[in-house]
Amino acid sequence: MLVGHSVGGVVLPALAARLGARVSHLVLVAGLSARDGEAVIRTVRPDAEADLSVRLVAMRAQFAGCMLEPEPSVVGVRAIDAKTAAPLDSLNYMEQVVSWSGVPPSLPRTFVRCLHDRIQPRALQAALIENCGATDVIDLESGHTPAVAVPDQLAALLDRITVSSAARA
Repeated sequence: MLVGHSVGGVVLPALAARLGARVSHLVLVAGLSARDGEAVIRTVRPDAEADLSVRLVAMRAQFAGCMLEPEPSVVGVRAIDAKTAAPLDSLNYMEQVVSWSGVPPSLPRTFVRCLHDRIQPRALQAALIENCGATDVIDLESGHTPAVAVPDQLAALLDRITVSSAARA
């Protein structure tokens, strides 16, 4: 079973395709997803797709050669703080084109919808659920980061999915 939280959902299809039959289930926990051949930004901010692409190009140029907490011995590397790096990282992932090629349509997919998520409103969650082809949607009383807010509940939920998936196999 592969689990991806938030932007981790962007890499799940490629990873599942690579691992093939070893994957029995995909779980997207508030996972970003896109239709085959599209970037997530088209779902998340269709009104600003072009502007965000331009912004990302500018940010990549501005922060080229930067690292979080670089080693002092590394020459020519500038430090970047997490507050600056996080949006750049998110934009990088959201601009990646997603391919579902090699992922069997029959592979079960569960979307964990975080009911108190202020980052992903319900309409966006519905689009993400559709994009990934979720075969099941499970609601969780949590904000966007259940691994931090309700780790025991998330672990129990993932255990239930694992047992259920194993029973189907």
